[in-house]
Amino acid sequence: MPRINASSVGEHRDQTMARLLDAFEAALDSEGFAALTLAGVAGRAGIARNTVYNYAKDKQALLHIAVERALQAVEADLDGPASAGASAEARLCSVIDRLMEGFTRGAPRLLVLQALQGAPPAEVKEALPTAERLRERIAEVIGDGIAAGEFRPIDDLALTVAMMSGALEAAVRALGRGDRSAEAVTGEAKTLILHAIRA
Repeated sequence: MPRINASSVGEHRDQTMARLLDAFEAALDSEGFAALTLAGVAGRAGIARNTVYNYAKDKQALLHIAVERALQAVEADLDGPASAGASAEARLCSVIDRLMEGFTRGAPRLLVLQALQGAPPAEVKEALPTAERLRERIAEVIGDGIAAGEFRPIDDLALTVAMMSGALEAAVRALGRGDRSAEAVTGEAKTLILHAIRA
């Protein structure tokens, strides 16, 4: 039986999953999705290869879990103390910054943006339950901005969120070309999105 270095089995599983996801993301950065293997990820995480299968059946499943973790982090930012009392524009910019920051390394987290557009394949939709909540939360932020007079009235908030996600996907693809800094591309994305919705 493997040694547990935590106060409970649940905490041990959480710690192992975090190490596994960190190793997976490091492998994505250095090797790319096509080249990485679960054995290599297990080695990076310092766990036995067979242990990986207790957490994910294959690397596609591990990708979905990593993307879900990224979505949950963005959602947590929306609820964090920094967003309390902030303007809708500041909250929206924070979400854009967080999403773009997560994509600067070129990992295939375009899944996040595709999920936010609301039309991912069924298996992706099932694997990323936070995407739906995050879409709703971003729509809420925009709604708050409309109510406060920061943003113009918008008839279809879901469509607006999907279009914003499309703009961010284009920005991520621009980052992949490597001819502009992440800061410059993120700034352009925010300018485009804010110009489209400001009152």
